[in-house]
Parts: sequence; structure tokens; C-alpha cells
Amino acid sequence: MQIYNAIIIGAGAAGLTAARFCGADTLVVDGNSGPGKKILVTGGGNCNFSNASVGAGDYVSQNPHFCKSALAGFTPADFLKLLTKHNIKWEEREQGKYFAFNAKYILDMLVAEAQAAGAQFLYNAKIYGVEKDGDIFTVKTAGKDLRARVVIVACGGLSGVKLGASGLAYDIAKSFGLNVVEPYPALTPFLWGAAEQEKFGALSGVSLPAEIKLDRIKIKDDLLFTHYGISGPAALQMSLYTKGAEELKINFLPGIDAAALLDQGRKTNKTFVKIAESVLPASLAKILLSETDVQAANATKEVCAAVINKLTAFTFTPQLNASYLKAEITAGGVDTRELSSSTMECRKVPGLYFAGECLDVSGRLGGYNLHWAWASGAAAGKAIAQKF
Repeated sequence: MQIYNAIIIGAGAAGLTAARFCGADTLVVDGNSGPGKKILVTGGGNCNFSNASVGAGDYVSQNPHFCKSALAGFTPADFLKLLTKHNIKWEEREQGKYFAFNAKYILDMLVAEAQAAGAQFLYNAKIYGVEKDGDIFTVKTAGKDLRARVVIVACGGLSGVKLGASGLAYDIAKSFGLNVVEPYPALTPFLWGAAEQEKFGALSGVSLPAEIKLDRIKIKDDLLFTHYGISGPAALQMSLYTKGAEELKINFLPGIDAAALLDQGRKTNKTFVKIAESVLPASLAKILLSETDVQAANATKEVCAAVINKLTAFTFTPQLNASYLKAEITAGGVDTRELSSSTMECRKVPGLYFAGECLDVSGRLGGYNLHWAWASGAAAGKAIAQKF
């Protein structure tokens, strides 16, 4: 039976990047009918592949320093050089986001690079697990057993079920006795409770700048009301830090002195709603201050304080979110304390590597998660190339 130098489980961003560096005699195995299903839908099909500024502070992990080595080893400039080599155009958008004009260009480039390095591909492979006997790994599939000297697990997390996502990476890690930080859906909207649903459901489509706070964590960005809850960059990024069922506070007037706004308004005959409409969408102002729709000039200090509180510290507790249907990524994952930060190799199981989304390294919006896939895949691939 053939023994490959390396088998990579997963033909996504991390797996394809690793294949580019691993060298010849590498087999990339995937359960889908083709590579990079998730790459093709990122950035609305335009692929937000990286960011002008990438650092450890852009990621959430129980081991926050782990990602530093891999990020230093593969920078945004390294990916831009690859695009230049393949004559792929790109642009920088707001907040330093790097976009290609077609995600398929990125995928085709990665596949071409992997093939040029000698990688082979096996698709539609139902993978059941990985075993190790001596120095050889066996990847168990429905068709046949595949053997290799090293294995990279780069098959993502639980988000993107329609794209073939599964918990395979976590199952493999657990089968070798590795710790897995409990996965949860992230970069996902928050769901209203019943009371908020009845009150704010009519605001679907309304958006505005806002600041969401959870204890000491503050996220300032655009907020979008939906018929089921709140979305937009502010909400999605806060979901990195909570699964819901925790009290959140929303400041609908970030950068505005609410007290000064009310003081100015009280010099007129305007109601609190009319004052708020000068800085907020009218529909939001009406619903938010429906119980205090009175003339500001005649209001007591207690009523003024209540209005300010609703505008700058609106408090609600979203439902616990256990659904991956709208989640862009899976947070949590294989505990990085089990791995070498420079190579992604498992400390307890030499020759076993993990890369990409399946690790407990989750990036905020803006190209950071794809960049982590490139960086961690490159770290693993380079380490394996040195072995062979």
C-alpha cells in the first residue's frame, strides 16, 4: 500500500496553503466534490482575503499569544506577492480590508500552486477518522485506507453546513486525547428574546453606527436590525465573545453627548422622540422612546435620566445561540496549548498537525480568518517540507 509523505484532510484555505509548501508526494483529501467551497462565498464572492494590518489582537483565543509566530511567518505582503505572481487584481477597502474581484481567482491560484508543488487531490471522500501505528498514520475512508508519514487536519469547523462543514477535526483531536475548547457559532447575529422581538421586529432593515458592550468589551461599528434580532459588524464581532444569554448594552449614540443633546432640546418645544430623531432613524427613536414621548422641557430629571439610559445603555439579553446556519465561523476548537505555535504540530502526537478554523483561534471581521488559514497552513506546510 502506498505511503504518502503527507495527507492533508481538507481542501479549503488552510489545506490548500499547506499543500503548496509540503512538496511532492502529498495527498489532499476532501469530502466535497471540489476544493474551496467556503472560499468561493467569502466577501460576497469577492473574497476578503486579508487585511492591511494583521496582529494577535485581531483574534480571540484562550491562548492569545499562540497565533503570533504563524502570523509573523506569513504576512499580508506574502499573500500579495502571490497575487502579483498570478496577475490577480485586488483592492483595499474600508478598514484595511483586502478584496479580490472574484473569489474563484483566489481558489484557482491556490489549487494551481498546490498542483505545481506536486500535490494530488481526492474528492468525495467520506472520512471516518485517523489512526496511528508506529510512525505511520492511517486515514480511514469509505473507499480505502490511506497511509502517510504525517497528517494535517485542516477541515474547518461547524459553520457552513451546506458547504460540507462537520465536526471531523474535533473528533480526530479527541480520538488522540487532545483537548477541544467547546466550539460555538461566531460572527453571527444575536437573536431577540420574545419581548424584544415584539417591540423591535418591525425595524428590520434599519441600520446605524452603535457601540455594543459586554462587561469590559466594547465593539463600535455599524448595527443592523433584522426581523429576528440584531446583526451588522458590531453584533457579529461581539458574538466572538459570547454565545448569547448574557446581558448586552447598546449605545445608540456613540461619540454624541446625550446629556448635551437633551439639554439643547429642552430649550425647544420638542418631545424626546423628536430630539432623538435628529440623530437616530425616526422609526428607532419612536419605538425606543415610546414610553417617554413627552415634551422634554417639562420632564423631570428622572425622566431625562431614563431617556439617556435608553439611548446610551439599552440593555437586553439575547437568546442562547446554538445555530451555525448564519455563523460565518466556528469559535473555540482544538486547544492550541496542545500544539507547537511555530509548526502547528501536536506535542503529544508527533506527525499530527492542525491548521485553520478548527483551531481555537478566531478572527474578527475584515479578512482575518482567511489570513489565519493562510498563516497556519503555511506554518504546517513549511515544517513538513523540512522533514522530507
